[in-house]
Formats: sequence, C-alpha cells, structure tokens
Amino acid sequence: MEDEGTERLHEAREDMDRTLQRLESMPAAQEQEASSAEGLVRVRIDGQGRVMSIVVSHVWAQSLTTAELGPAILEAYLGAGVSQVEEWNSHLEVAMELPEPQTRPFPTQLQSEVAEFAGGDSVTEVEVLERLLEVWSEVEHELDSTIAEVTAGASRQHEISSFQGEVKVVCSATGSLESLTLSEGWLRRSHPANIGRLVLATITDAQNAALTDFSHTQEVAARGTAELQRLGDPDYLHRRLGIGH
Repeated sequence: MEDEGTERLHEAREDMDRTLQRLESMPAAQEQEASSAEGLVRVRIDGQGRVMSIVVSHVWAQSLTTAELGPAILEAYLGAGVSQVEEWNSHLEVAMELPEPQTRPFPTQLQSEVAEFAGGDSVTEVEVLERLLEVWSEVEHELDSTIAEVTAGASRQHEISSFQGEVKVVCSATGSLESLTLSEGWLRRSHPANIGRLVLATITDAQNAALTDFSHTQEVAARGTAELQRLGDPDYLHRRLGIGH
C-alpha cells in the first residue's frame, strides 16, 4: 500500500499533467502591431516577439523632438508585446475552462523498481535505497551547476550598435528590447524610411545575437531536465546505481 507521501506525489504529478495538457492545447502566439501614443510610429512583432517592421511617420518631427523618437519606438514595441500577452491570457482562460483532461500514464514507479532491484540475494532494499540517496545527491549537485549556468545565461544582456553608432540597442537574454538610443544628429538629417530601416536592422541583429546565445542556455536547461527524466528509466537507473539488470 502506498504511503501518504507517495500518494501526495502522485496527486501533484496528476495535477501538473492536467495543467500541462491545457497549456499544450493553446494556439501559438500571433503577430501583433501597435503604435506610439501620438500614432507617429508603428511596430509589428512576430509570435516570438521579434520585430518585423518599424514605420516612422514622415511628419514625426512636427510633434516629437529627436530625443523623443527612440522612446516612441520603444513604446510602440512594448504596446505590441502587451497585446501579445493579453491574447495569451485570453487563450489561457479558454484552456483552463476546458473539461478536465485524462492524466497520461505515470512513469515507472520508484517503489516497484526498488523491490525489483533488490530481488536477488546480493543486495537488499536498504542498500538500494542508500545508493539511490547517493545518486540523488549527485543529481542535485549536477542540477545546482545547471541552474547556476542557466541563471547566468538568462540574466545576460546584449548590446548592439549600428556600423557608425547611429543606433544602439540593448536586448535581454530572450531578445526582449530593453533600451533604444538614437543619434540626434543622424535623426535630423535622415529620411523617416531610412530611420525605420536602420533601427529595424540593428534591433534584428541584437535579437538574433540574444536568441542565438539563449539557445545554448536552453540546451543546458534541457540537459538538466533530461537527466531527471532519465531517472524514471529502469535500465538507466540500474546503471546509475551500479546494479546489474
């Protein structure tokens, strides 16, 4: 008969699986577009938050100073992001109102595995559990290292400037636009279409650099998750415990 702790673990796993199935049912994020408060800048982003287009009005200088154009572009970008979050929240509400899904099969149960491991005369259940605790300590240490590396990667910023320094962009590790600095002298002598093109090109370079670097962080995190999942594989667990199968 399962003890109370194991029963709680199974209940928590089932709740998590049902929630995960609801999240998996949600549609992918769509493109979004937003304008600055004055309507002089429009920014469009794709489902992953990458900037697809920036349109600066030909009459922007009639209402904005050169120091205000960068913040206006950033405002439009953030507005598109807010629209994406609102859409996600709407899809989440729909997903959570769906009928409760069936839980998927539970992986190998530890209790039965321990009994199987100790089936021979050469090793007892106590010895198996002691070795299992040692393995878990090793995995915890490995996870600590993984978490430290992932945390460092997730907090990294990426700063990219255009060739002559007219545009400077700072992105977060996940490619989110955090700051945008524009040369006021360049703005005064540039056509609005050229402003939009160079700002877009620089943001694209910054987001690509950030997301390329972040893909490594995701790989590190995936390896840590995979290691935990492999502990549910009897053959792998036998090898990790040093017990013949």
